[in-house]
Amino acid sequence: MDGRKKQLLRYLVHTDGYITTERLAEKLNVSEKTVRNDLKRLDRWLQSFLGTEIIRQPGMGVALRATSEEREAILHHLDHAHEASPDTTLADPFHRRISLLQILLEEERVFTLQQLSDRLYVSKATVSQDLTLVEQWLERYGLRLIRKPNMGLWVEGEERSRRLALAKFSQMSSGLGNDRFNPFCKDPFIQHIVRKIERKSDVRFTDEAVERLTIHVAIAIKRVKMGCKIHLSSAEMAQLQEKREYRLAEELAEELEKKFAVTLPEDEIAYLAMHLLGAKVHFVPVNIGQLPQSLEKVDEETVHLSQKLIAKMEELTGLPLTRDRELLVGLMIHMQTAVHRIRHRLHVTNPILHDIKRAYRYMFETVLLAVSMMEFDMEGRVSEDEAGYLTMHFQAAWERLKKHHVQPKKVLLVCTTGVGTSQLMAAKINRWFPSLTILDTIPASRLKQSLASERPDFLISTVPLTESDIPVVHVSPLLGERDRKNIQRAVMEE
Repeated sequence: MDGRKKQLLRYLVHTDGYITTERLAEKLNVSEKTVRNDLKRLDRWLQSFLGTEIIRQPGMGVALRATSEEREAILHHLDHAHEASPDTTLADPFHRRISLLQILLEEERVFTLQQLSDRLYVSKATVSQDLTLVEQWLERYGLRLIRKPNMGLWVEGEERSRRLALAKFSQMSSGLGNDRFNPFCKDPFIQHIVRKIERKSDVRFTDEAVERLTIHVAIAIKRVKMGCKIHLSSAEMAQLQEKREYRLAEELAEELEKKFAVTLPEDEIAYLAMHLLGAKVHFVPVNIGQLPQSLEKVDEETVHLSQKLIAKMEELTGLPLTRDRELLVGLMIHMQTAVHRIRHRLHVTNPILHDIKRAYRYMFETVLLAVSMMEFDMEGRVSEDEAGYLTMHFQAAWERLKKHHVQPKKVLLVCTTGVGTSQLMAAKINRWFPSLTILDTIPASRLKQSLASERPDFLISTVPLTESDIPVVHVSPLLGERDRKNIQRAVMEE
């Protein structure tokens, strides 16, 4: 963490209540955009405190939600981050709790407080305090921390729950920029095979989905090697084996077995198919004339659920949403995987949920109300993270209702977040700049190929690009006023 972020964090720790980003920018002598970017990074870092987070309130600013003990722990980290110890990262409560999670989740054994104290180089009292927070985190994934006097403690729960927790833990530790916690999850061979399977399917995964699949596959291999195998119900097995993704999972398993000298039983193959089905796909713009072909790629139940949700949202908002065919296509593509995730309890994290709730509060709350009325149809509860992605689809439809049609110019949109975000960005840009045509929305991994085939005038990207020979406008996924001005400058230069 650099000096500016440390100073920003100190301001938050010492501030009771809310403080505006404008005021923070003045204190640090930087722009509000810099403050917002730093807050996003700090928010990810603060996840380590298992409940500590930065909350945002429109019209009021930002505030640190933390207990007095957690605020003291943060200040201790800032004051002693560079002190020497057997493992300097363990002096930081964030890294120490991540390490504690790794020990408890990965090692199938009973521990005493003294053993954990020796492993982490802290007192038993500190370990005990950390375990209280770790226990709360484990409960979110259906896992229990069992403590037995004169025996010790261990984590108990279904193998599926343990793997989902391991995946979330891996993503948290990856957010630190330190892969030492689980380097196996970064295996380039696994990512290569996932990409190979993607090419054989008729969808394109988001970059985020490829990373998540790589993590889940790596965890599955490691757990099988440890003798910890997944067990699915006969109903789940039968349902998954009927899917095309099961055939792809069999091919994936065959390659993995050769590489890692492991045998994957049918339950494990079905588990891989489950994650392939739940992977987020990238939005591919569909011509209205191609709507029948698009409908053929989606199962009948998904079409029905998408239409029902659109009708429910039209009833609640009063907007003519059922007329928007692009909304139907995009929502069907998203729902095909979202419903699967909901039913199989596959957690998804929406990295811009706070921004969505702040910028599109009305649409977000309306979506939450609509999906709460459809829990029976969905066969599960829709999380706020999933609702955030659905919000992007409906907000994009709203933006399309307001746009004007004029002669377009060529631009390529690079976005890694997913279907709804891409649609919303495209709709906003078209409304702001009717002279632009968005040729395609692509993940960064397909940039070189798309540049050769599409030949855009310039790029609009939500991620840093260094390999492009044509002008690039870097923007936020939510496209603020500053982003609009930057795009306008690029349009004028063109």
